[in-house]
Amino acid sequence: GSTATSISGSTFTGSGSISMTSTSNPEIKSLTVGGSGAGTFAAGGAVSLNDIHHTTDSHISGSANLGINGSITAKATDGSVIKGLAGAVAGAGGGAIGASIATNDIGNTITAYVANSTVDSGNGGVRVEAASNATIQTITVAGSGAGTFALGASVSLNDISNTIDAHISGGSDVEANGSIRVLASDNSLIESLAGNLSGAGGAAVGAAIATND
Repeated sequence: GSTATSISGSTFTGSGSISMTSTSNPEIKSLTVGGSGAGTFAAGGAVSLNDIHHTTDSHISGSANLGINGSITAKATDGSVIKGLAGAVAGAGGGAIGASIATNDIGNTITAYVANSTVDSGNGGVRVEAASNATIQTITVAGSGAGTFALGASVSLNDISNTIDAHISGGSDVEANGSIRVLASDNSLIESLAGNLSGAGGAAVGAAIATND
């Protein structure tokens, strides 16, 4: 999806201010559970696949001409959130296998810019800003128990790969009595917990893996 604000090929003059803000806050909340039990053999699994790809943009372009006494702002912000819980449990008198897998991916594009335009703030400032506050919070657990053999594994793969860009380009003429600020910021956060518990009268194998990028 996309969220955008823009001024293109237009002329604005006056004594006020111009403020364009594009804000996106997509959110995924996921709960995935699996369980099984049997006298001889049991297998339980849970798979959670979560993905957010969004474009957020605010810009002035197309030979726009802005002459304003007040401030001029083009700002794009994204606060995508994925919260996930995936869990699986298996129990049997003979053998049991329990596995849980979760993948969470945020790959957004956040842009704010002035291109091929004239921007003049007579008594204020000009601010061009792109910011990301993406967050992934995930818990992935698995458990298994059996009289003879038990195998349990949990895997959590988390990735935030946003593109955040703020710029002035294309021969733009930008003037201000106050400050001219071009800002790009990334405050992404991943909080991940992967755990496993396996027990058996004979042999038990347990593993937990988490990758965060």
